[in-house]
Amino acid sequence: MRAGPSNACDWASVQAASAESRRQVKMVVEEAAMREFKDGCVSLLVAHDLLTAASGVQEDIRLLISKTWGRTVRVEFVSERPATEPAKAGGAESGKAAPAGPTMTVANAAENPLIARAVELFGAKILGVYPRQK
Repeated sequence: MRAGPSNACDWASVQAASAESRRQVKMVVEEAAMREFKDGCVSLLVAHDLLTAASGVQEDIRLLISKTWGRTVRVEFVSERPATEPAKAGGAESGKAAPAGPTMTVANAAENPLIARAVELFGAKILGVYPRQK
């Protein structure tokens, strides 16, 4: 069997190469862990709260890995539901209404691909995040 390049499955080499990438790509790559590399597909374990951001830069990450490893790859993201997050149920618990959605902060607003793209396009800065007014 012919051996591939020495960095063929070296996730650390991809993380080092991400230093020259866009901020969002770098953030996802630094936080992700390579779960498996099989049949040209790189399976990355990503925190549940980073899954949306990771999906938004999936092609950029695929190109980064391909360039670093010198081979064409596919990328898929795997996320495990946090232990503190219950599975979605159909109703309220003990008389309390379920929250309308996740609480967004300035920190995680920048992880949203749409917001991140707007910040990048317009050179904007997120100053605050407020609930929608009715």
